[in-house]
Amino acid sequence: MGLTRRGLIPASLFGETWWERHVYAAGGVFNTMILLWMGPNLINFVLGVDGAQYFMHELIGSWSGIRFLFVTCACLFVGVQPMFEYWEEELRRS
Repeated sequence: MGLTRRGLIPASLFGETWWERHVYAAGGVFNTMILLWMGPNLINFVLGVDGAQYFMHELIGSWSGIRFLFVTCACLFVGVQPMFEYWEEELRRS
């Protein structure tokens, strides 16, 4: 994820802007939640294909599911912020 974020928004252009870390965190939420980690794990290890389809229908098809998705994304957004700070600290030390 670090290589992708540095390639899409180069630090030479946007390295000192206030919104850079927030864009990175939003990308981290999308990366963590939907594409790479949670979706395939739900299908393979927990629910199966039929259960995952039902879960997605309930998640997107009702207001309580959309509210849950919003709160989950907000929590992941907050959690990704210290992860990026930790990575930047490692880069400063090396």
